[in-house]
Amino acid sequence: MNDTEIVDNRETILKIEDVLYKVSPDAVFLNYYDDVHQDHRAAAQAGISASRYVKEVLFYEVPTTQRFDPDIFIDIMDVLEKKVELIRKHASQIDRTRVNNLTIVESVRSCANFRGYQGRVKFAEGFKALRILRTVYKST
Repeated sequence: MNDTEIVDNRETILKIEDVLYKVSPDAVFLNYYDDVHQDHRAAAQAGISASRYVKEVLFYEVPTTQRFDPDIFIDIMDVLEKKVELIRKHASQIDRTRVNNLTIVESVRSCANFRGYQGRVKFAEGFKALRILRTVYKST
């Protein structure tokens, strides 16, 4: 599939459902649906539909996300450099910020620092919960 060709339709939802059925995840992470990139919006909407039976669904942000207000913060101090290393593998995207002299890598580090400040640590990843269902265990 080419860039800008993801469609939020029954076929896409069924493909995601098939993977979820095979994997049976405890949690699903989706990019936030309010995004300027049409693929991100379509993938998020299809993912919301496909994950309707998953007990934990969390949204994350990317540089094109809009109006993201996380309510969960995870300290990523120990994995930030690994995240940057993986981001660098998307070589075609590194300089596509449309901001003069700003790379995606710099954006990732800035966001981690900002979300860290919000979470009261140096570097964090922010998430927004669509659904979190926890089981209460009875004491014996």
